[in-house]
Amino acid sequence: MTETPESTDRRTPDEWDAVYDTLASHRRRLVLAFLDREVQAYLADIVETIARNEPAEGRAGAARDRQAIEISLHHVHLPKLEDAGFVEWDRETTEVTLTESPPVPLADLPPTLLGGSDICGASTTD
Repeated sequence: MTETPESTDRRTPDEWDAVYDTLASHRRRLVLAFLDREVQAYLADIVETIARNEPAEGRAGAARDRQAIEISLHHVHLPKLEDAGFVEWDRETTEVTLTESPPVPLADLPPTLLGGSDICGASTTD
């Protein structure tokens, strides 16, 4: 019998729920897309990238507010990405690194999920 990826995956439904919950946020997907290209970066670099790439419509300009982005990354998104096993985050140096073995290899995700090639250039939409 030939094993398929599904038959060798030992994740529980709860573990899959955590992965999907983590990937549900556009902002967290932008972080992953940036780190997929850079592997490691400082919080300030991630904030700037998100400010350039996150759509501002319907958010009363908050998406462009770098302080609001930094606060949400620090208190919500980076801890969630770290807890899910996607990143390692040094709070003292503010360095964020993509883990060597994320719960789902980023290469296995559809390119459009992580923003495709737009992350470092034009803005994306969710």
